[in-house]
Amino acid sequence: MPARLVAILSLTAVVLLFGIDALNVGNLGTISQMLPTFLIPDVPFNFETLKIIFQTALALSIIELLESPLTGFFGGMVGASMIGLEAEIVLMFLIVVLGEWVVLISMPVLAAIMVMVYSIGFHSNT
Repeated sequence: MPARLVAILSLTAVVLLFGIDALNVGNLGTISQMLPTFLIPDVPFNFETLKIIFQTALALSIIELLESPLTGFFGGMVGASMIGLEAEIVLMFLIVVLGEWVVLISMPVLAAIMVMVYSIGFHSNT
C-alpha cells in the first residue's frame, strides 16, 4: 500500500478517534455522489462557431502530438496524459463510491502530503 495512502487513512483515523478539532474535506463543501449529467451544448453548429473553436482545437492537437516525442527526448515521463486519465478515474471512483468517507479526510493530512510531494518529489517511495 502506498505510503501516502497509509498516511491519509491512519492520520484521519487518529483525528476521528481522538476527536481532534481539524478541518476535513467535508468542511469545504458538499460532495455530490453522482456522475455529472452529459448534455450536448446548445451552440449553433455553423462556420462562426467553428472559427471560434478552431484555433484552440488546433493548438491542443499540436501539443498532444508533440507530447510523447518531446518528453521522451528530454527525459520526461512519456504518457503523462494517461497517468492523468488514471488519476481522474480514481477520483471519480472515490467521489461516486466512497464519497461519504472522502468527506472525513483531514485537511492537515492532505496539506502535509502535498508538502512532501513537492519537497521530496512525486516519484519518491516515501
